[in-house]
Amino acid sequence: MEIRKSLIYNGDSLAYFAERAYLHDDPDALFITGLASFISVQDPDFPDSIHTVPIDEAEIMLLHAADLGQKDAITLIGCLNDAGYWHHSIPQTFNDK
Repeated sequence: MEIRKSLIYNGDSLAYFAERAYLHDDPDALFITGLASFISVQDPDFPDSIHTVPIDEAEIMLLHAADLGQKDAITLIGCLNDAGYWHHSIPQTFNDK
């Protein structure tokens, strides 16, 4: 999935995807919402005016997206884990997806 910076750095689009994540269990929306949270804490240029979910919640969203088969979420979890930013166990079943 290709994600433009303008999507992540836009409060209205993040609100839209958060709504889709919470109300519809949309795997792509779960991924985007979780990803935005990690970007917000890593990028010093991320606007303070844009609200993201807390990291704990972002991790749960990424796990749920991955469990629903969202491949980018599986990849991101692996990258975050390798970099030391992941705080949950990674289900072995993700290797099968």
